Parts: sequence; C-alpha cells; structure tokens
Amino acid sequence: MSLADIRNVAAYFSGLAPLKLESTTEDLSIHEKGKAAAKTCAGCHGEDGNSTTAGIPSLAGQQPVYIISAVKSYLDGKRKMSSKEKEAMVKVLNQVDIEAMAVRVIGLVDKQAWQVDLVTRTHQPDHSVC
Repeated sequence: MSLADIRNVAAYFSGLAPLKLESTTEDLSIHEKGKAAAKTCAGCHGEDGNSTTAGIPSLAGQQPVYIISAVKSYLDGKRKMSSKEKEAMVKVLNQVDIEAMAVRVIGLVDKQAWQVDLVTRTHQPDHSVC
C-alpha cells in the first residue's frame, strides 16, 4: 500500500460516525453502579437514601462497612427482612453491586440527623434519630 493509499484509508475511517455500543453496567463508574444498585432499596429507603417512612431507617450517612455488613447479613439469612419481596430484591445484588452501593452512601447526606438552628445558624445533631 502506498503512502497515498494509507492516507486515503485513514481519511475514510476518520470521517465515519462513531459506533454506538449498547451500554452495560460494565461501562459504568463505581458511583453509577452504586446508584443503579441502590434503586433496589430506594422504594423504602428513599432515592437520596433518606427514608420518609417511620420504622424504615435512612441509608444516607451510614458507614460503607455497615452497609456491606448489613446486606451480607440479609443475604446470609443472619438478619431477616420484613417480607419475602424485599428478600428477593436483595438477592439480585452481587458483591460489586453491594460495594458500589456502599461507596454511593458516602456521598449521601443524612437530612434527618442534622437540623439547622435558625437562631444561631449552626448545625445541631438531632439526637432523636438513630
């Protein structure tokens, strides 16, 4: 192939539109994987990890090690969930999903644990929330 032929081939391929590959969870960052996996829990624990339902704890503000430990305890049967439906939802999570969710929790703010004191404009912990 001559130098001119090589340039022509390169010009041809550089002018083509990029291929669109189907996105998979393998292409996602750890935060995106965590957000996708957390959708499993969002129905009860809230989209942003802040539960608005009495008796259901917020995930926001939890330590990642706790999230991993708790989910593994549910998967191992050491902790029981309130329904078979919830157990089935957790069983679809693999190790990568669980760890990605735990990483995502780091960036979530527990809106219930801190209240702003409007007089002093400082953050005060709300000790009534566990």
